[in-house]
Amino acid sequence: MTNTVRRAYSPRITFSPVDYRFLNTASNKINVLVNTNGMPSICTGNCEYAFFDRFRASSLTRTGTTLSLSISNPTSVAVTESSVSILVQGLPCTLTGTFDLSSITCTLTKNSDNTALLVAGNVAPLIFISPHGIVGLDDGSVFAGRRLLLTVIPIFVPLVTSSLARTNGGDNGGYLNTISGSGFPLEVSKINVSICGADAIIKDVSNIQVIFFVPKCGSIGAQTVTVTVG
Repeated sequence: MTNTVRRAYSPRITFSPVDYRFLNTASNKINVLVNTNGMPSICTGNCEYAFFDRFRASSLTRTGTTLSLSISNPTSVAVTESSVSILVQGLPCTLTGTFDLSSITCTLTKNSDNTALLVAGNVAPLIFISPHGIVGLDDGSVFAGRRLLLTVIPIFVPLVTSSLARTNGGDNGGYLNTISGSGFPLEVSKINVSICGADAIIKDVSNIQVIFFVPKCGSIGAQTVTVTVG
């Protein structure tokens, strides 16, 4: 015995309900996918998103803990001081002085000795203007004849070692010593100190100091201390 089941559909629809994947239409413009309560929805109005020319930062300089730059605004949209935020290596740079996009200054996060907290290497700020997005970095490149002249962005921060807390000790090592300087990374795993060709054990590190255990040395006399980052 065979049972045949028939299901009646309205002659006016193809699916009941129409699967949302069949609601997409081809477009050569950027479109917005609209969701309502987590469900894809049809946009009956204008669902196009228009991009305008980006804000651009140039003339980036650093003097001590002060960062200076200029931001161009090609669209002339209104920008307030509260809508601008600047991060440098993930740390805030606080806006200072009279607010003017063409001449912005901010104060970098500081170390305990009031120097700028900056890890060695190339440093570029992340500038965001709400709600308009990320500011592009303009390197200020210009051609002079056949030569390309560059106003460098990002800025370069050197690794500096300036002094040792102790300059002598027993050849069996095992005691603490401190290197002072600047540009040190903030993670122990990203810095290496070696003496006599042996790696020291790093106890702690800050942007301006490295505390380490002096390793054993097979030679008596002065030895070079080498600091490696990255």
